[in-house]
This record gives sequence, C-alpha cells and structure tokens, in this order.
Amino acid sequence: MQGLNTFLVALAVIIGGVLCGYLLRRLRIIDECHGPRISLLVMAVGVPLITWLSVWPIAIESRFTLLPVIQILSFLVVLLISVGLSRFHGLGKTDRGTFVLACALSNQGYTMGGLVCYFLFGAIGLGLSRIYIAFWPPLIVLVLFPLANSYSGRSGKKSMGPVIFEGIWHVRSLSMVGLGMGIAFSLLKVPYPRWTETYHLLKILVLAATFVSFGVIGLSLHPDHIRKYSGLYLSQGFVKFIIAPLLSLLLIVLFGLKARELPGAVALIQGFMPAAVNSVLIGNLFGLNTRMASALFVVNTAIFLVLVLPILAFVIF
Repeated sequence: MQGLNTFLVALAVIIGGVLCGYLLRRLRIIDECHGPRISLLVMAVGVPLITWLSVWPIAIESRFTLLPVIQILSFLVVLLISVGLSRFHGLGKTDRGTFVLACALSNQGYTMGGLVCYFLFGAIGLGLSRIYIAFWPPLIVLVLFPLANSYSGRSGKKSMGPVIFEGIWHVRSLSMVGLGMGIAFSLLKVPYPRWTETYHLLKILVLAATFVSFGVIGLSLHPDHIRKYSGLYLSQGFVKFIIAPLLSLLLIVLFGLKARELPGAVALIQGFMPAAVNSVLIGNLFGLNTRMASALFVVNTAIFLVLVLPILAFVIF
C-alpha cells in the first residue's frame, strides 16, 4: 500500500503540474516568459523552508556526512562517463555539452528524489535527501558552469569570474542557509513545533513547490521537439538508470551502509533519479541547445515515472 500511495501521489503531482502549466500557456493565461520568475520565487521561499523543516527534527549522526560524499563522487564519475559517451553520437560541440549536462545532472531535490524519499520514509527521508545534496550549489557553480562554458556556441564566451560570483550569490544557494539552520536547530535540540505536524505544513510545502515547479516545466513544453532527438534517449537512459544506480550501490557498500535502510536507502534512491531541469537552465545560460535539453529532460522523466518509479515503489522498497 505504501508503494502504491507513493507512486500514485508522485505521479499525480508531477503530471498534474506539467499539464496545468502546458494548458495555461496554450490558453494564453500565463506566458512561458514568466517561468523563470516563478522558479525564483520557489527557490527563494519554498526550498529554504522545506530544507529547514525537514532537517530540523532529524537526530544528526556522523554517518549522515557520508551522503554528500556519495553524491559528489557519483556525480563526478557520471560526468566523466557522460563526456566520453557524448563523443559516440556524432554531435556538434554545443549538442555534446547539452547531452553531457542532461546525463550528469539528476533531479535529486524536492521535485523528485526528495519527493520519493518523503513518501517512502517521511520527513526524515526528505531531510536526509537534503543532506545528500548539501554541496550541490557549489558543484554547479564551480564544476558545471565552467564545463558548460567550454561547450558554448556563442562567439564570445562568458568571463567565468563574474558568472561564478553571481552563481554563488544566486537564490538557489539559499537552500544551504536552510540546511545550516536545520542542522543547527537539530544539534541545539530546539523543540520542533507541533503545529507544523498538526497542520501538515511540510507536506503542503513539498506538494505545492513540486506542483508549481513542474508547472513551470509545462509552460515551456513543446512536444514537437521530442521526436528530433530520439537517437539520444537510450544512451541517456543507460547512464541515468543503470550506470548511476550501480555506482551509488557500489559506494553505499564501500562506505559500510545498507542499501535498504536509512541513510543508505536515500543514497540508492537518489542514484535512480532522472534528468534535472537545471540542465535546461544552465544550457540557456551558456548558449547550448535548450530545445534538445528540454526534450531529453521530458523523455527521461517520463521513462522514470512509467518504468523506474514503480520498481522503486513496489519492488525495492
């Protein structure tokens, strides 16, 4: 029953959000140009609150520090594999960069990985998923920004100094503030307010932020772009749903954790996550192929929802 509820609720929130955004654009109620502003609002308000409230009630243990280590190592290895694999498709420079980002970036935040962890393990699962991606903002700024810039198709590439500085102070970094507050409140044993549980505040925030975030994706969804890149979906799926999970499992075992118990289970779930919308956002920032990035994101997410999530919900957990 738990697996069924996880699958159905996640499916309803994600698909409902995409369809709502798509229809709002088609009906000309909200233009897709407003998507970035809506995303910024969610990142500035929703993400820090979700991170803070989910980490706060966790009894912090030293072994939890292994989670971001697993995330960093997994990301770097998958990134190298993706760079190598991109050369086998005969793609142009900007398309190679787009493919690499779509393979290396995973939706491990509250909109997918955190959402699945929340429905399977409750608030502690969501909190551990936030700890898992603790160093995600600096990884994006210090590793992916320069990489994307190297693939840029623009005549004048961006100066990385200002880009990195702007990235560090971007609102997405507020998630680290929420994480720091959650850890501090936990270690100081500040009582967790009961009313947040009574009124299901965390659940409401997670579902609302996820719905809105996928609504933004729906605003920019153009189905006619999907068929053009059909030759890439199998390779991307191989990286996301075979290489990445096996790598996560290997690291979980090497670090002495158990794959079906917390906190190892969170690392395993995160290893299965599909492409992240950040691949589209970063591609747009550095002049990569955003239509290709959107197609890779949409198809990989659909494969995850139809094939991978049921396995996670019904078989593994």
